[in-house]
Amino acid sequence: MKTIKFLAIILLVLSTVSCSSDDDTNTNENNYVKVGNTTFGMTSATVESSFNRTYIELINKTEAEVLASINNGFNLNSLDYMSITINENSIGELTYDFNDILDYEFFVNGSVVNGELEVGVIQLQEGESNNLYAVSGSVTITYYSVDRIAFTFNFEREDGTIITGSFDGGYIFLEDSLD
Repeated sequence: MKTIKFLAIILLVLSTVSCSSDDDTNTNENNYVKVGNTTFGMTSATVESSFNRTYIELINKTEAEVLASINNGFNLNSLDYMSITINENSIGELTYDFNDILDYEFFVNGSVVNGELEVGVIQLQEGESNNLYAVSGSVTITYYSVDRIAFTFNFEREDGTIITGSFDGGYIFLEDSLD
């Protein structure tokens, strides 16, 4: 199901490229996810409001790279992907604690092959059936406007590993009209 949702979001993002800035990347060095001492740069963000939830997603690829992968059948490798689901239909400039976070996932070295998402190495994932789930965490949105979002997040994984990150830049907004 996550594969279908991920690909649907990517397709929706790409269909709105003409509405986004001409700057296809957020080159801010503060756009990252850090797992322990390893840092992964993030390039693009999507915010989606749907079914009384808000999904915040980060990837390390540009819209152009994803578009080429889907439209031209190119494989997209070394894909890093972070997703956080907040239990609110709309978000604002405040801190969402762990009880407000419904779902989260971070993986590295994934790929899109023939239009199908192949999850790479999972670093963080909701669900107590694995040792990669968080025991605490929060998301703090410090700026949110129609064309820019700035936020930080932190999670402590069950094994004590700290996952932190931030993003400050343009994003694509998607809204489910079925709400």
